[in-house]
Amino acid sequence: MHIVKKDPRTSQSNAPSKADAAKRQNHRKSRFGCFTCKKRRVKCDEARPACKRCIDYSGECSGYVTTAAPNAQLQFSKPEKLPLIPRVAERLTVTHQPNQLVGASDEDRRAFEFFRSETGPMMAGYFEADFWSHFLLQFSHHKPAIWHSVLALSAFHEQRLLHEDRPMQKADLVHRRYALLQYNKAISLLRGQGSTGKVPTEVVLASCVLFMAIESVMGNVPGAVNHMSGGIQIVRLWKKERAKPGSSCSSSKFIENNLIPIFEHWNQTTFTHGRAAPPISEVELALDEPESEWFANILEANASLLRVIRNAQQFTITFGRSDEDVDIAQKHAEVFQKHRLLFRLQRWEAALKELLARPSMAHISTRDRRAIALLRVRHNVVWIAISNAKPADETSFDAFLTNFEEVVNLAESAVDTECVTSWTQRWANVNFQAHNIPHLHLTATKCRNPTIRRKALALLKGSFTGQRLWNIDSAIIVAERVVELEEEGLEDLIDAKGDVVPSEWARIHEIKTEPATIDGHRSELVTFKRKMGGKGEHWREKKEYIGVADFSWSELRNRLINPESSEAEAEPGTWSGLKQLT
Repeated sequence: MHIVKKDPRTSQSNAPSKADAAKRQNHRKSRFGCFTCKKRRVKCDEARPACKRCIDYSGECSGYVTTAAPNAQLQFSKPEKLPLIPRVAERLTVTHQPNQLVGASDEDRRAFEFFRSETGPMMAGYFEADFWSHFLLQFSHHKPAIWHSVLALSAFHEQRLLHEDRPMQKADLVHRRYALLQYNKAISLLRGQGSTGKVPTEVVLASCVLFMAIESVMGNVPGAVNHMSGGIQIVRLWKKERAKPGSSCSSSKFIENNLIPIFEHWNQTTFTHGRAAPPISEVELALDEPESEWFANILEANASLLRVIRNAQQFTITFGRSDEDVDIAQKHAEVFQKHRLLFRLQRWEAALKELLARPSMAHISTRDRRAIALLRVRHNVVWIAISNAKPADETSFDAFLTNFEEVVNLAESAVDTECVTSWTQRWANVNFQAHNIPHLHLTATKCRNPTIRRKALALLKGSFTGQRLWNIDSAIIVAERVVELEEEGLEDLIDAKGDVVPSEWARIHEIKTEPATIDGHRSELVTFKRKMGGKGEHWREKKEYIGVADFSWSELRNRLINPESSEAEAEPGTWSGLKQLT
């Protein structure tokens, strides 16, 4: 570090004026603030090892600058990290251990290390990486419910890996009992603490996310959805409390930036079952909330877009009904709010382009490029949803052919073409791409161009077929059936690309699904709705059963006891198919 000395002969002429000095005399600019606060241009509280202001803002502090001597080079000092499971050679030298690891059994330590190295990265995807690989590890040190949930998820994950490498054995029941024991402990702790009303909201929501993951790993999708619904209700209550005058929450930034986006993503996947996802918040549309015209990174761009999506969901629910009994003032309000939302999307796109144009983004990783593609996919779909929130007929979707085409092209660019062999890597890739499931499903069912919709179907089938985490097999069958039914009505209607597309009378307006059981198998009763003659309020309904594999807890237990039955898992859609009602 070079120090430039001022010439005493010139220092007088360069001295600040008395007026300037008076303005600045009470201002203290510290040189010892952390990097994050310096970048954000806010005052740092200089707490060690991590700045409290940063922890409240994002949960992470990037550390401080330290100097050893006047002429020494600046050195970077990262904040201290809580030790995880120390290696044998380090056990005697560790001076500060996390509370939960003190006195933990070897089995607990092993499970925690497996979560840190395997399970967390597998679940993280891209946008939730900090939560799974950083925050949960910190939470588990001093929150017993999180600790036991982490151990349970780790054990269930490892059980699945063992099942991949060899047939299930009776000895594996010991491992499974450990996982179930940890899961039950976590639930009991939350219930016990919940009765006293002393559980912090962030702990309850983080536990919900872990429970969703546990049920998904075990193939119990309905159980995962139940936990998701419970978590969304908690988020809504929390938002209502925060909206009250004088309310405060020290962890509000953490909840907004790290937990709510996870529920937002899971909530959007309900669209794959033919129903629009309700907004995560019941508060009024915050259309005056300014969206940033500058993003520091991709995660900020994602958080900004999620806020627009939240308002878009509320908009479609508020104004997506019939025009009957709607006065002129309401129609004007609808038009104004639609254009305001579209304007926010345009500002978001401009801010993203500015981010990508920076020199620092010239050499970003493939993973970052895939994440940007996922954001652009979402941007296109939200544009369609807002612009066509109240379609007079299904042919109105034909005006968005360019958007649909961009969706499939961007989704294709986000597919990881690298060959992976392990179950953990495959699931990590699926987790990353799962953000595209509702958007590809929408394209396959609402874009009637034969080439584009078939490309969307191919991407769904190639990336997600057989993935129990999202129960996507039945959604693919439904989408394929929509294409078959609609293309019975190919006549003389031509789209912007010059392709023949289904006439209005043949198009499916609405899809409803409900659980059913047929021949002893779990299935779904699907109702496809068309309009009589393509117009009017009279509907034609076609009902069909769609069979899906039954992944119940009892079946999983049977597989553990009877290894030969484990082969059934390789073909989750063995009974899949359509059975028309007569």
